[in-house]
Amino acid sequence: MLDLSDVSFRYGTLTVTDGVSLSVGQGEALGIIGPNGAGKSTLLDLMMGTKLPAEGRITFDGRDITRMPAQKRAGLGIARAFQVPRPFHGMTVFENVLVGATGGGRRNERASYDLCFGVLEQTGLIGHAREPASTLRLLDRKRLELARALATKPRLLLLDEVAGGLTDMECKSLIETIRGVSASGVAIVWIEHIVHALLAVVNRLCVIDQGAQIADGDPQEVIQADKVREIYMGTPA
Repeated sequence: MLDLSDVSFRYGTLTVTDGVSLSVGQGEALGIIGPNGAGKSTLLDLMMGTKLPAEGRITFDGRDITRMPAQKRAGLGIARAFQVPRPFHGMTVFENVLVGATGGGRRNERASYDLCFGVLEQTGLIGHAREPASTLRLLDRKRLELARALATKPRLLLLDEVAGGLTDMECKSLIETIRGVSASGVAIVWIEHIVHALLAVVNRLCVIDQGAQIADGDPQEVIQADKVREIYMGTPA
């Protein structure tokens, strides 16, 4: 569904993404790991269209989207949830999700109500629908960030370190929610430092280091690879 071919991105002379080629199939859950500064978030920026590559090609369903801006990619069915949730504090939880459906998803407001209630149910927020978003605890703010993205009815969901800052129990709860999203047929690309969270969801794992693709394949095989262990330990495995 999504295909990156020899994609590179630079800040001046600094290469942040270096000739990365990877694909994501319909309904697939791909995890991406790597040290701080490896270029993981930049890779999601390139998928979403908030950054445009210096070289390479990106296609979605066979359509070239290499130079397409983010808002148009959202219309094709690509959405993103961020590490730091930023809800509209002056709105209720339901109204926040409605913004996702009408703004990102470009749907009629009243025709979106059932969709929004379904997304709130899916993300465990239905009981908070009428509450101000400003009153939510961190886990529920992260669920709301996820719900706003899902309200656009994405076919591909990009998750940017969404488990960061959660306790073990909260992380486990969020994992169950993301599993449910994956089971519904939405393809997922998830970058995360909490590796056990990724391994509980993804069926493929990619490792990025210094902007380059180091490994890609079965999660358990990738995580045990000598080169991957050396990157994380800093010494020969």
